[in-house]
Amino acid sequence: VKTIVCDFINDDIGLNNYDLISMWEVIEHIHPSKLDEVMKKIYNALKPGGSFIFSTPNYSDPVCKAFDFFAMVPPFHLLCFSKNWLVKYFKGKKCWDIVDIKSNNDFYNDGVMWFEYLSKTAPSFQLKSFLELLKNYYEEGHLNHMKEFLSKKDFGSEIIFTLRKI
Repeated sequence: VKTIVCDFINDDIGLNNYDLISMWEVIEHIHPSKLDEVMKKIYNALKPGGSFIFSTPNYSDPVCKAFDFFAMVPPFHLLCFSKNWLVKYFKGKKCWDIVDIKSNNDFYNDGVMWFEYLSKTAPSFQLKSFLELLKNYYEEGHLNHMKEFLSKKDFGSEIIFTLRKI
């Protein structure tokens, strides 16, 4: 597998060059005025039938809402996406086939780091206290059941889209 790292806004990534392009936790950092341009570049750079896989926070998900991602991440996230908005966006382009959509709770994989960060940046003392409780619960190894439950319900702080160029 040959990989490259590029700036999707400023770099020329060519035409019909790639079988796969991925963006992990990047799309939400693109300025809204550049989103269509970047998506067109990615589409054009993929070979026919090529795949585009990306992840982003899912701001309509109960996990994002419970942890108040809106208040804890600015000004780093320039765009806030929901699963429904992304489905409409890519279906509306009529050039992508949505192959798969998955949810993930990334912060459970690095719980101590996330709970410490979030408890410092949370906008209210209530949320800071809740995160301190969760951090202690996590450190005792009790959150695996919650992670399984959230996965079964398809709840997740992040969403992963797999698209295919039509």
